[in-house]
Amino acid sequence: MLVVCSSLLGAGCEGCRGGEDEGPRLSESAEAGEGTQPVELPEGYDWELKLGEHRHDGEPTLVEIDAREQELTEAYFEYCNEAVGEFPVDEFSCEDAQLMPVTGLENHGDSLVRGDAGSVPHSLDGIASCDRPSLIYRDMHNIGCSEGSRIKRISKGDADWVYVCRKANEFFSDEHLYSEIGLIGHNRETGATCFYAGRAAVKFKVEGEQPGKDGPVTVKGELSALLGKGMHAPNDAAGVRNWAIPDYGGCARCHSHGPWLNFPFVDGKNDYSELKYVFDDEEEMHMPEQRYGERQCSKSGGEAGSSLPEAPGYHEDDCEPVVPERHPGMLYAPVNPASALASQASGLEPKLSDDEKKRYEWPEARRLKPEVKDAGVCTTCHHIGNETYSERYPRALFSSEPSGAEPNRVWLYQRNTTESLRSSHRSKVETLTWASMITYGIPGYGTGGNGELPKLDDAQIEAAVMAIEGCKRAERGSEDWEKCWANHWTGESLAADPLQYLQDTCSYCHSGEAGPKVPKLVTEAEFKASASDICSRLKDERAPHPPGGQLSRSILDILDQSELLSCKTESQ
Repeated sequence: MLVVCSSLLGAGCEGCRGGEDEGPRLSESAEAGEGTQPVELPEGYDWELKLGEHRHDGEPTLVEIDAREQELTEAYFEYCNEAVGEFPVDEFSCEDAQLMPVTGLENHGDSLVRGDAGSVPHSLDGIASCDRPSLIYRDMHNIGCSEGSRIKRISKGDADWVYVCRKANEFFSDEHLYSEIGLIGHNRETGATCFYAGRAAVKFKVEGEQPGKDGPVTVKGELSALLGKGMHAPNDAAGVRNWAIPDYGGCARCHSHGPWLNFPFVDGKNDYSELKYVFDDEEEMHMPEQRYGERQCSKSGGEAGSSLPEAPGYHEDDCEPVVPERHPGMLYAPVNPASALASQASGLEPKLSDDEKKRYEWPEARRLKPEVKDAGVCTTCHHIGNETYSERYPRALFSSEPSGAEPNRVWLYQRNTTESLRSSHRSKVETLTWASMITYGIPGYGTGGNGELPKLDDAQIEAAVMAIEGCKRAERGSEDWEKCWANHWTGESLAADPLQYLQDTCSYCHSGEAGPKVPKLVTEAEFKASASDICSRLKDERAPHPPGGQLSRSILDILDQSELLSCKTESQ
């Protein structure tokens, strides 16, 4: 990938990366063709670069993996296989995945950008514009508008695996070479989640001229080529060639709210007006038909061509979304590589050094507490994570441009999405499903069940976003920080405090303020009194009530054993 870490990109450039700094590099003073030897490139690829006015700065270099890196990565694989499950296939390719279309392209091209503050463009006029951009920007000129990225989910047993093959530029002639590849594995029953960073195989140094404030400037960049054909699974020694341990802050910066970022242009949902359930002609709620390309699914049991409306989105052949849905109450226990390697220390020689511990230590992922003042406009439906998540995503959901002279990530995101495709939470009040819920009087929205649709006030939205941003600014570990952020639920913490789990998951909407149709569920006695109805809804996959039909067997088992509810699963 082009190295574009900058103040504009923030922590994203430090995210799910790994193995990018290993291996030999050319001397900074090496001239093209002088003092360099051709390298033997991996077979089966077209290694010609489409550089345009740019030029090579020496010969490409192969990324070498030393014995220590090999040992640590294999130990990480072993830990994750035990925690999440083993990746289901031995070999797979990016071409197996679904293409993520980018539309409405304008001013598209390739530009070299320096890896410092100078990477903020002097003028935004030349930046590409497109619909459905990537939220991870590596090339600031194309700003997420490069075509050719792909995504796929593979599920087996209790685990879901999703991999993304990203194109951040058009320098590579071969369609199977990628700028970045990432893989996530999540166990639905335990919440254990492992992240894997695609490892670069070949690096190219490139240089060229770029407009500057005082005229053209010479800039140098580095292209990393990741091999998208015949990737080995992260299960054994062979997988180390394709996968590395995410380091220096890791993936939990963005994935602090849970394993999956349900970004609309990744899910394929181009606005938020298409919700999960729809009404048929007889006023019964159903799952809508889901289509993507030649795939057609109907979880409602209807046949192709039935009257149920289609919903846009990426779905696999099992009819489930490519990116699993994030839902209230799910367990989440992201694997910290430093802790994982420490637990495998008996097989490591030598043990982890202080530098290695620092390299693989991740900040703790936490979720925003639902009772944070003013944040309920968001937390009624969303889990909000700490770290980078709370900086980027809440603000990016709204089409109002942030103030300030410096363009920031959200400003650029809005620039690269037409008005018709920007997510608008106001569109929710136009759907029957959302309307049927907010008229019950959900705090911050509702009308007490009087049947009138409320208007979502801009001041409410702004207050919610500011509350989240205020929690992000709180010093980690301080009293204010502890008031904002809670640990994610795991099986262990749920078993220790099931009432608190139910209160966090249910009580915000069932606080007694949402009208007569919404039972109050706050105290232990109230949960016990409604246990039968609660369990019926939690196990009903067709119920539009979150998290109806979505809680794992392990959660239902723990709730049953707690004697708060009676949620025995069919397996019992």
